[in-house]
Amino acid sequence: PDLGWGLAAAAAVLIALVGVAVRTDVFRFETGGLLKVETVEGTLFRVSDLLTTPVAADEDVSDGRPVRTAKDSGATLRLEDGSRVEMNERSEIRVTRRGRDQTIHLLRGDVIVEAAPQGSGHLYVQTADCKVAVRGTVCAVSTGLKGSRVSVLEGEVRVDRRGQDTEVLRPGEQTTTSPAID
Repeated sequence: PDLGWGLAAAAAVLIALVGVAVRTDVFRFETGGLLKVETVEGTLFRVSDLLTTPVAADEDVSDGRPVRTAKDSGATLRLEDGSRVEMNERSEIRVTRRGRDQTIHLLRGDVIVEAAPQGSGHLYVQTADCKVAVRGTVCAVSTGLKGSRVSVLEGEVRVDRRGQDTEVLRPGEQTTTSPAID
């Protein structure tokens, strides 16, 4: 009889732990987000460890690998939620998905993001020194060796700088992550 109660208690604890894990996103795995290339002016490359291959308009990029624009080039991409990303020359991004959330990892350069309504998910732009929460808005994010700049054209964004408070920006406002950026 004691063994039965022990097994029942162990099962109850296991069920509670699985419930907590599901609620805290333990089982949400990060995957590559789907990008549809809408337009390319100049050259857009898919970047991997071994080679760089050109990407044309109307192609899908869904493996989570970076895409990079060449000098004097630009590209417009559409995420699976309908958001648009305009890449300036010499810019590099990759998109990941975790559950309902998508993150545009801006590795270098400049992008303008026109976010679609997110429903219960979130859209982020991540640089080396900040994370920008974008929802139903249009914003520009630039990053380089000296830091990042975030500017809002429409709507509202939240900028979380590493080690600092979250800053809310509205249309016409901008912030930088370093005083070295003028």
